[in-house]
Amino acid sequence: MISVYRTNNHYMVEVNAKPCTYIIDVRYYKSNPCSFLSPYTKWGDVPIRFSAPDTAISIAAMIEGLRVNTCNESNQNLFHSSNFTDLVKPERIENSIGFLRGIGGHVILSAEEAQKELLYPTYKWVLNHKLQKYIINFREVAKSHNIIILDYPKNKQGMEIYTGDISIGQLLKAYIEGTTPYEDVFEEKTESTFITNYKRISGYKATVTTVPREIITLPDFKNRQLIIPFE
Repeated sequence: MISVYRTNNHYMVEVNAKPCTYIIDVRYYKSNPCSFLSPYTKWGDVPIRFSAPDTAISIAAMIEGLRVNTCNESNQNLFHSSNFTDLVKPERIENSIGFLRGIGGHVILSAEEAQKELLYPTYKWVLNHKLQKYIINFREVAKSHNIIILDYPKNKQGMEIYTGDISIGQLLKAYIEGTTPYEDVFEEKTESTFITNYKRISGYKATVTTVPREIITLPDFKNRQLIIPFE
């Protein structure tokens, strides 16, 4: 069983309070061994939604760079900001009227729309391509242990888009389990088994199982050899 527990308590406080339970902490702070699950983790090449091939340093940097203020302006310098304080400034968030649907876009998304169109698919991209080995481990652990995901309290100041009704912790839970909004991370697989009584009766038995969908590996452009055509 996986549950999300929203608290400001330190990781070790929760570990000591819940022995024999596997703890995953998605909050972003220095001593947290699982802070790489946070949207503030600096991956360096997070795709900016609706803006290929542009990238941002983190999920939070991408979203904050698309945030629009009351003067209809966005600060695209934030795409490359590694300063946590810059990304959670309350005054900028309080003066926000929404989020651009991509660089240079003319559509302004509400916070709820931005969660669905910016946050959910981008966090899924990171889980797919940066954290898949951890996801495999979490799924194995979930077969034999209770898992508690620690997350920030609801609507924490400066982090409202990540701590609403559906928070980062709940997105991680959904991805591990294959539930809304990440139902498509699993697929049905049919296996046929030949059966016989070693006489005249034989046939096949079809077994349908649900398995994690295969992740398509990203192309490695860094080490790709330049091909120059010659006549």
